[in-house]
Amino acid sequence: MKEITIDETSSNQRYDRFLRKYFKHTPEITLGDIFSWIRKWSIKVNKTKKKQNYRLQEWDIIAWDEAVLTKNNAEKYQRKKSQKIAEVSLDYLKNFIVAETEHLLIRDKPPHLLIHPWDKHTTDLTMHDYMVSYLKQTDQRNATETYTPSMCYRLDKDTSWVVISAKTYEALQYMNKIIREREVEKRYTTILVGDLRKWSHKQARKWVSEKVWQTKGHPEWNEGSRIHENKWKRSSGYFTAFSMTEKDKNWIVVNAPLFVWYNRSSWRSQTFVNQEKWKESHTTFYIKKVIDHNILWPITMCRVKLWTGRMHQIRVHAAHIWYPVLWDLTYWIPPINRKATKKCQCTRQLLHASTYWFFDTFSDTYTSYTAPLPHEFSSFFEH
Repeated sequence: MKEITIDETSSNQRYDRFLRKYFKHTPEITLGDIFSWIRKWSIKVNKTKKKQNYRLQEWDIIAWDEAVLTKNNAEKYQRKKSQKIAEVSLDYLKNFIVAETEHLLIRDKPPHLLIHPWDKHTTDLTMHDYMVSYLKQTDQRNATETYTPSMCYRLDKDTSWVVISAKTYEALQYMNKIIREREVEKRYTTILVGDLRKWSHKQARKWVSEKVWQTKGHPEWNEGSRIHENKWKRSSGYFTAFSMTEKDKNWIVVNAPLFVWYNRSSWRSQTFVNQEKWKESHTTFYIKKVIDHNILWPITMCRVKLWTGRMHQIRVHAAHIWYPVLWDLTYWIPPINRKATKKCQCTRQLLHASTYWFFDTFSDTYTSYTAPLPHEFSSFFEH
């Protein structure tokens, strides 16, 4: 009989979500299995049956017969991954570290590396595996039976950027809160196909008003915003999305509602501009540099600001105005991508999130963390 005693770091969360976290490293156990065990009373709380939405309390005891876990393939996958993790040295792991505090671990995520395990990459090492290995080798894992230091957000496999991990449960709760309340600022850099300076407002379907953010002491990225004394909050004020003129062709705002749809044939979700089933979505592209590439078409390096945080938002909005992210295999036509691969050795979408800016309650200061621009970006502008 397997028993788990709930401590303060695991209390006050839903019963089913706790079990999902506990079994997340066992890919053969599905969400359906967990719900089935709860419904059939295969797993008990304090020797009684509880509904899936029950809120766990400190000192609750969850128990089940280990014979329930009949899918033994998970052990085989875990052994293979454990062997790989054991071969990773501390010096190698330190190459990813941007900064570290008592509560947070900030790392630079390279492209082609997963954040979390996935069904198709069961034995591949992930950023989560590297994080756990680093904390274990430095004797600061801070893990309990049900809480392991975790990433604070997800990211596309091919996108590079700063990744923040919560070493403590308190830090994870705080980061989740400020992300949910949009009190963080992320700066992106991307390369778009085409000369964005030639974009015309006639291409826009319908521009709507865009909500303004209030910031305090934010350098360079507070165009159109108002100053606020404390943390970031959404303003009640509005400004109208501009149309570019001959005098000012250095930025463009895309206001296009997005809808996420699960594609069963490819086993992944995709995002589309949709006027009926939609969520409000706003993106600003700041033109940084434009060149007429000697192999590709004209390309534009842009700095990007997200006003909302939808899945694949930058990539979909860029494709929507017909200036797609270079080598975006999902939202753009193949010919340009094939040419970039063959002639320029480009193997991933050129999207990089360089800076994460937020109020750190643990140090009581506004903090920003920056990852250097990958070499793929500068190499395109050297031709």
